[in-house]
Amino acid sequence: VITESGVFKDGVEINNFNLAKYMDEDGGKVHAMAATLEDYEAFFAEMLMQAEDVIHFSLAKNIGKSYENAISASKGFDHVHVVNTGQFSGGMAMLVKDAVADAAAGMSVDTIIERAKNNSKNITTFIYLPKPVHFYENKLMSDWLYALVKNSNIHLRMIVKNDAFKWGGFYMGRNESARRRFIRRGFIPKRLFDSRECYIGHVELTQKELNTLKNDLKKDGLFDKININDVSVVSASNAGVGAMCFSFRYNRMIKK
Repeated sequence: VITESGVFKDGVEINNFNLAKYMDEDGGKVHAMAATLEDYEAFFAEMLMQAEDVIHFSLAKNIGKSYENAISASKGFDHVHVVNTGQFSGGMAMLVKDAVADAAAGMSVDTIIERAKNNSKNITTFIYLPKPVHFYENKLMSDWLYALVKNSNIHLRMIVKNDAFKWGGFYMGRNESARRRFIRRGFIPKRLFDSRECYIGHVELTQKELNTLKNDLKKDGLFDKININDVSVVSASNAGVGAMCFSFRYNRMIKK
């Protein structure tokens, strides 16, 4: 994470609380930087000391340079496999959870990877942006879309599609009410999605705000299990304070 005060490692030298204060209260500019080729080489070498094969689940390949750098680094190792998840945040978490279960069941590396690629097609991730400025400054939003919303009371819904972020809608009004509409109205008909669980990632929402969102989902009976976690510091620097990611699975393949 690059700030005007220096460069910090995600989750090691800076956390979301410090980042939020810097962005929201101090008005500081923040940019995300993918792990370098050298970082990945060191990471893969360390992981191969603990396992015969390493499967690395990467961000969608057109979101930053993570996938590109991981692929380049993996070429120096015979047993490192980089998977383009086509996902972000909670969508990646769902795939990793599946892969851990597959590995525990004794499946081969090739089978785990193939299943992950198929499972990714059934996962959708939406992102709620109360303010577009950080997304735009990190080159994750087009000029025309930013020009349309930057001076208005519009809160954007983005979607991860075709390995990149795409515009998926917008909400008007106060941030709190817009965020609740994002959670409650972002769904296709219930019969088409898997109601067993969803993943919500957030950037420094209060416990009260999180409880409200969780209660809304429970009230609507949409999901049996609701997983709520902080997003990574890099993701937070891209999305800004108050942003959310929302991931769930489809029951079956439908055209998106």
